[in-house]
Amino acid sequence: MNTFIAVWSDKPFWEIMKNLLPFTDRWWPVLAAACTVAIVSFIYKENVVFRVAEHLMIGVAFGYGFVIVYFNVGHPRFVIPVFRDGNYILIIPAVLGLMMVLRIVPKVAWVSNFPMAMYLGMAMGIALPRALQSGVFEQLNGNAKVDFAGYMSKGWLGWAGMDGYLAAVGGAVLIVGTLCGLTYFYFSMEHRGFIGGTAKIGIWFLMIGFGAAFGFTVQARVSLFADRVLFMLRDWLGIIT
Repeated sequence: MNTFIAVWSDKPFWEIMKNLLPFTDRWWPVLAAACTVAIVSFIYKENVVFRVAEHLMIGVAFGYGFVIVYFNVGHPRFVIPVFRDGNYILIIPAVLGLMMVLRIVPKVAWVSNFPMAMYLGMAMGIALPRALQSGVFEQLNGNAKVDFAGYMSKGWLGWAGMDGYLAAVGGAVLIVGTLCGLTYFYFSMEHRGFIGGTAKIGIWFLMIGFGAAFGFTVQARVSLFADRVLFMLRDWLGIIT
């Protein structure tokens, strides 16, 4: 990225910015804090300041991502092999990529259907075995490896062996949750009687799993917010050290 932006000089990009902006070290934290406040202002209501910061973030992210993708993918895997090594076969995927970009042109948008179909087909072919391996076979493998006899034998050792009982209970919960969760998605039989009760238990397991995933997501977002608050109090205002 530095080479792309600072092509006119041998100095790194950051040194050039220091020469152009003498107060860079002091004003970059101010700019970062202003953008943080602008984004957080959405909590009050949507406003012009938030929209400006939103568009700025999207524009900067797109420009940065474009440069990174070009120098990490486009230049070493297309420009050099084609124009220096003469590997012209790579022009075919490049043309397919350009055809996909034509999606934004209404009159020729239909051209993008061909590379999109090829991409989705290959993606499904690659992703399906991985999904089955991680989501089905590994789950079955984990259920099959639950050693109730070994866990319970450890539990007979007294209070020090309570881990064996807990492991046995955890294995039972794993098997019951898996079977009940699968029963909930079994629609070939009406959910009544035993099947209906099992499906209801599966709903509880699914809700616990979704709740744990949602809680993890919220915790991650709160962690990001706490990091920004720490940045403003320590790096910008200098209130804390």
